[in-house]
Amino acid sequence: MAKRAKIEITNLQMAHNVNRPLLRKVLSHTMREAGVSGTLSVAVVDSDEITELNRRFLGRAEPTDVLSFPLQDEASDVFGEVVVCAEIAGQEAAEWGIGFDAELALYALHGLLHLLGYDDLSSEQRSRMQKREREILRGFGLEVP
Repeated sequence: MAKRAKIEITNLQMAHNVNRPLLRKVLSHTMREAGVSGTLSVAVVDSDEITELNRRFLGRAEPTDVLSFPLQDEASDVFGEVVVCAEIAGQEAAEWGIGFDAELALYALHGLLHLLGYDDLSSEQRSRMQKREREILRGFGLEVP
């Protein structure tokens, strides 16, 4: 029997409630569809924490919406880690006039798609990635701009 995707969500911020069941559904569906298994760790953090991580790992001393870290290891079932910023998700959701849950799910999905080999460096890659994000989220009744 094939291993299943396991989604571990840790909420390390206090500003927003996190819809863990929705995040688990979106991310496990995406992993299953991609044919990957293992544990995906998702950390929901505040802007101070993501700024520190962005500085430490990418050399950018500024907040960002999402960071992803591939952690595939044949000795364990760990697939990777995605870190999303709840504060930025809240700000962007308000600016776009969409729900916080949809925006946070978009960030987590974006991070997972990076782990699955998607990229957004060129306009063509970005367009492909955004199209995939919207297809997946639409399947869960979530619309994002």
